Amino acid sequence: MDKKVLLGCSLGLISSALVSFSPQAVAQFDSLRIAYGSAFTPDVVAGDLRLAARWHIKDFEKGYNGDWQRRLMVEAVYTYWHSTISSSANKSARGADNIHGFFITPVFRLEDTGPASVNPYLEAGLGVGGISDDEIRRKGRVYPLRKSSHFQFEVKVGGGFIFGEQRQFELGAQWVHYSNGNTAQPNYSFDALQLEGVYRF
Repeated sequence: MDKKVLLGCSLGLISSALVSFSPQAVAQFDSLRIAYGSAFTPDVVAGDLRLAARWHIKDFEKGYNGDWQRRLMVEAVYTYWHSTISSSANKSARGADNIHGFFITPVFRLEDTGPASVNPYLEAGLGVGGISDDEIRRKGRVYPLRKSSHFQFEVKVGGGFIFGEQRQFELGAQWVHYSNGNTAQPNYSFDALQLEGVYRF
């Protein structure tokens, strides 16, 4: 395995472990999450599947914001980029049609815990991990989209609604972004918009 992939995964696991086992917090399994969407990176025609298991790290004091609870979570993520131009001749000769990725992503969440039957939430995360190939095919281009490194950062920003008799379901939308943070060049990003469904335990 690429040394940068190992380094990134190790840093993510270590930082998550330090947060999870600090005296103020004990990680608890929170939810299973599935998201799917399409890339909107220019000339990349691909679907993006994201599967995540989430742990609840800690809650912060509500303070002035009433029913809105601030929470720190961490996710173990598998992501799968699937190019849908694999049968077309009008594509870059190089590049993968399928790329797998693994990430550890801490997430900061703002969640309405009021008595309503449907409650909104907002969240943002920044994680580290690795992908199986550093190039993905592009449509109508000689050269593929180059990531230049198996090591990648994952950024996600999203929101949605919590519902169900026991607040056990979520439905939301999110933007996800993958980049090596300019640790290698060229650093072309891969971005996707996704719909996400969640079951909370």
